[in-house]
Amino acid sequence: MCDENFLVRPYLKSVAKLKNREAWENLDSELRTEVAKSISGLPSQIEQDDEYARRWDHLLLKTELALFEHEAMKKLNRSSAEYISLMKKIRKIADRLEDKTTIPDVKKQLEFIQAIQTDEFWEGMNIKVLEEIRKRLRLLIKYIDQADKKIVYSNFSDTLTQPAAFEPGTEVFKNDELAAYRQKMSAVINENLDKEVIWKVRCNRPLTDSDLRQLEEILDLSTAEDKEMFKEAYQSGFQAKTGKDNPSLELLIRSIVGLDREAVEKEFADFIEKSNFSSLQLAFVRKIIDYFVENGFVRDDILYEPPFSDMYHDGPEGLFGDAAEALFARIKRINGISAATKYK
Repeated sequence: MCDENFLVRPYLKSVAKLKNREAWENLDSELRTEVAKSISGLPSQIEQDDEYARRWDHLLLKTELALFEHEAMKKLNRSSAEYISLMKKIRKIADRLEDKTTIPDVKKQLEFIQAIQTDEFWEGMNIKVLEEIRKRLRLLIKYIDQADKKIVYSNFSDTLTQPAAFEPGTEVFKNDELAAYRQKMSAVINENLDKEVIWKVRCNRPLTDSDLRQLEEILDLSTAEDKEMFKEAYQSGFQAKTGKDNPSLELLIRSIVGLDREAVEKEFADFIEKSNFSSLQLAFVRKIIDYFVENGFVRDDILYEPPFSDMYHDGPEGLFGDAAEALFARIKRINGISAATKYK
């Protein structure tokens, strides 16, 4: 604690005493009461984790506790509804993280993130593995899209009043098939990033009919069922990033691979050159470029949320003034959603 902080000053005598480790080993009742009622709530200089990391810790703690109940109920050929719900939640978060492989920290954990989404990973689950999940992913949760962060925030209230029957090998999650499919298709896309047609998508270049056919060949989307499966697997992610429905195939791919940094920088080049922006305004534009590179799109409303609101709390209008309209127009042009045809 900082002794100069006006909130700490009234308790300096006790704070000074508590800086000595021996004082904690011999707390008298008076000091113990003061710690509980007053000192524990004083501001600390210790750096805090981000809120999403702490909520992730809480989620995994609940899962560990539920695992004990689950193991006991398995002996009765039953399963814990709470454990099943929490496990589903963790797998869904892992699925969302897999969309963020353009972020180096996430890419380092990609193999582990993909494993979490499989049934085999959860067979014979134990506390040690749950702790590994907690530690390896806790600082990555902040990277999932704002619309998906409610997964971490929401409280699970089980609607099951009776324990569920436990049958080894039973499909527990409705989205397992889609998660496995996304994992497979993401691998295909990553293996073909050097193909010209995917390069054109990343550079925001228009695709010809021939390009679209080539893209379908790469992804093996030869039938209407294949195309519908691909759309179903990725449309929710596209909606979260754009707020739009019925994307074209190229825009779906773009939501997966993001945009090329050099291409986005070129799109903003004249906008920056014609201006006399401050260092903060330029940093804000660079953050928009980063977001395009990572997500492929930038929704207008995200500019009023973290990480943008962390830079300037009054939004683009407050930061850019009259130039805000031109900024939004540039973002809309790069998004290019209105001109895209539906994917059929």
